[in-house]
Amino acid sequence: MDRWLKDGKYLPKFMRDFHKTKLLFKMFHTKQAKPEPPFKRPHWMDGQVYVIDLFLYFMAKRGYTLQKSRQKFDFEDIDKELDEFQEYLRSLPL
Repeated sequence: MDRWLKDGKYLPKFMRDFHKTKLLFKMFHTKQAKPEPPFKRPHWMDGQVYVIDLFLYFMAKRGYTLQKSRQKFDFEDIDKELDEFQEYLRSLPL
């Protein structure tokens, strides 16, 4: 189990890549509505560390993993959305 955890195999494949996960959390942070006071939205990096390195790791040690739904719905394509967001970031002025 230690090797499985260290290799990040408890995560969906695309989330095992640090850069892809970083992009995912930046995109999530950008696309979510601004929260109402008194809630203060954390920085995207704090969210990434908390969710990936702490929460999902904690849950995986207890036998729970994040996985794609098997429902036959027309889900949004996360890879396409990440690619589009990456292009958006590249288009921003430095």
